[in-house]
Amino acid sequence: MILTDIYKLPIFFILGRHRSGTTLLRTLLDAHPNIKIPLETPFIFTLYPKYKNIKNWDRSQLEELHKDLSTYINFDYLQINKNKLLPEILAGEGENSFQNFVKIIYSNYTSIYKKEEITLLGDKNPLYAIYPDKLFKIFPDSKYIFLTRDYRDHIISIKKIDFEAHRTALLAYKWRLAVKKNMQLSKRYPKQFFHLRYEDLVSDPELNVKKICDFLGLQYSAEVLNFYQKKDKMIELYTEEDIDKYHSSLYKPIKSDKTGIWETQLTKNQIKMADTVVGKYADIMGYQRRYSKTNFFMMLLTLPFVTFGYLSYKVSEIIYILPFPVKKHIIKLAPILPKLRRLFKWYQTVPNKNIK
Repeated sequence: MILTDIYKLPIFFILGRHRSGTTLLRTLLDAHPNIKIPLETPFIFTLYPKYKNIKNWDRSQLEELHKDLSTYINFDYLQINKNKLLPEILAGEGENSFQNFVKIIYSNYTSIYKKEEITLLGDKNPLYAIYPDKLFKIFPDSKYIFLTRDYRDHIISIKKIDFEAHRTALLAYKWRLAVKKNMQLSKRYPKQFFHLRYEDLVSDPELNVKKICDFLGLQYSAEVLNFYQKKDKMIELYTEEDIDKYHSSLYKPIKSDKTGIWETQLTKNQIKMADTVVGKYADIMGYQRRYSKTNFFMMLLTLPFVTFGYLSYKVSEIIYILPFPVKKHIIKLAPILPKLRRLFKWYQTVPNKNIK
């Protein structure tokens, strides 16, 4: 595919919190013969501030862009041949945009699924869920799929892995923040946003993938529902440990057995906390709260975690505008954070034992 054709390819984004079904949806759509959607690594946010103002690119700038990509943490995770990528980036010399180089990068993704003519590129990263406004400024003409999962099931799923702190109120706040940010943007640009609930996706995958294809302007392909038949190739994308720990659902047909588990696995107190913090946003997203009455004691109890969540969000906004070399070093520290959290028992959910 020549570069001018790549530049014309539309790109869409999957927005959703960790453990909300975003990897499942990415895999489903990557199994479509006309879509390429690499695995996640949020280099866009890291590199855009550095390169956004370049309108006319010379060779040294393009080589630097390639070097920044090559040394970016987890860039190999994208399954992109960096040596093949370099000449294509260099071919973009002259008048060009950072957005077009993103398309070049994604078009070089090697999918495990059979491809025909590529008419659409995609991207998914949980980080986008709380920064849809930043992403929209970079790609104002793109389409966005916002995926939500019942916040109580989401909390249980997060607590089983080591991505984030395991405080119920803090996780509920992050869920609320993602919903609030995406709802604000989707109200302004309704034709570019599609809201999908994880529960609806797993209960009727064919119907909902058809809806997504209509939204994206694609013809539905039944091949997407056979995504799990590539078990032998899946190991090229994820380690066996990652599959067992995070992505076991990718090895089998879609089931809805992970919905509604909060009713038996969360304590009464945890449900009250989650319902209190999420508040009206549960109703907006179609999730029924068990405790909808105002509980001032619970509001006071959860306030420190809500405050911490808000301040963490503000700190991350500051990190976004830092110079690239500084950001790169900060990002490299990310993999050790779960290990540090385990050293501080106070930062974990006091009752891991509260989850039955």
